[in-house]
Amino acid sequence: MFQSDVAHGPAAIASSEQLLSRLDLSSKARDLLAGTESLDAYLESLVVAELYVDALGLLSYGLPIRRAVWWACLATWHGLGGKPLASDQVLQSAVVWVIAPTPATQSEAARLATMDQLETAAGFCAFAASKAGVIPRRGEPFTAQDATGAAGLVRSAVITAFAKGAEAGREITYRQMIDIAWDIAEGKALWYPWPREETAA
Repeated sequence: MFQSDVAHGPAAIASSEQLLSRLDLSSKARDLLAGTESLDAYLESLVVAELYVDALGLLSYGLPIRRAVWWACLATWHGLGGKPLASDQVLQSAVVWVIAPTPATQSEAARLATMDQLETAAGFCAFAASKAGVIPRRGEPFTAQDATGAAGLVRSAVITAFAKGAEAGREITYRQMIDIAWDIAEGKALWYPWPREETAA
């Protein structure tokens, strides 16, 4: 799960040392980290211990950044109760970037990620897209820009989406958010890729 690839870019972290330096873990989560051999095993330990907020942070920084932004988009859509994307241009700009992360789609996401939108999950998604990186031309690898900054915005988007969904009385749990990320990591809930992954590779 915690591996970079040419089509989806790098993860913001690749080791437990980087995790500790970039994420404020709970004391229980820190205790678990000391006894795990890999980040994948650590994620499973966090979920078993029901340390879901820590698991969300790990996924935000551990997924390849393009997949992480996609997760933020799906989590936001889930938190909004599955409303059509057309009703939210800000969220739609992040989705369009995920499907085709070009300089043009990144610029549009940046334009819509205005400061007033940073109070919303959709705004965090668009801002993450504006920082993550681009595929300059078809067939070229994903070029990361600020994966760490984008990962922090992904985390903010997922947590905000959960809070707004719960506030609206929707049946939504942190575990559902984590399951969405797991599906993305396993290739079960991806967008139709552009460029095709085999072409990008």
